[in-house]
Amino acid sequence: MQPVMTETQTEAHDYHALRPRLRWLTARLLALSLGVAALAILAQIALAFTVGPLFFGTALFTAILMIPLVQATVLHPEITTSAEGLTLRPMLWQPRFIPWSALTGTTAHPLIFNDPGTGRLLHGKNYVPREGLVVFVDERAGLQAVYRLVGSLAARGNRPAFAISNTTHTDYNLLCGAIQAHVGESN
Repeated sequence: MQPVMTETQTEAHDYHALRPRLRWLTARLLALSLGVAALAILAQIALAFTVGPLFFGTALFTAILMIPLVQATVLHPEITTSAEGLTLRPMLWQPRFIPWSALTGTTAHPLIFNDPGTGRLLHGKNYVPREGLVVFVDERAGLQAVYRLVGSLAARGNRPAFAISNTTHTDYNLLCGAIQAHVGESN
């Protein structure tokens, strides 16, 4: 196991996506899907005024279907750690710096389910159980509102959060250890 970053270390460490090309493609497809959905909502509202009010319902339904797409853009951001804190780089939004003191807690990742039988069937000898955390951030840290969707996913209400996983971040154990060490200091 690699050592945990302490506050005395000053060099930054990047935790990139394990599959950068897939992340790039996913980001572009999410942007395209969100754009098409926004245009569909506008078209449905226009149709509601010209054809019939039923299209207001379809516009609302389309907007509800956009929620998981928006959430996917911030769920597993690339992360850079430093002595002062960490920088989150989501798929579509601007990077944000979060000081270590703004991390308020962690919980198990709600979307991770391990089934050893299926895992061995799909990955053979290379099967590694999935691990992950949802990291909660103080509301005053300045994260965009879309991060609140991740907090809602983890059943913690409308609190900003982001997630990490051993299938989405390089050096997951090092990142997890650094975050847990700093969450313990701030509480």
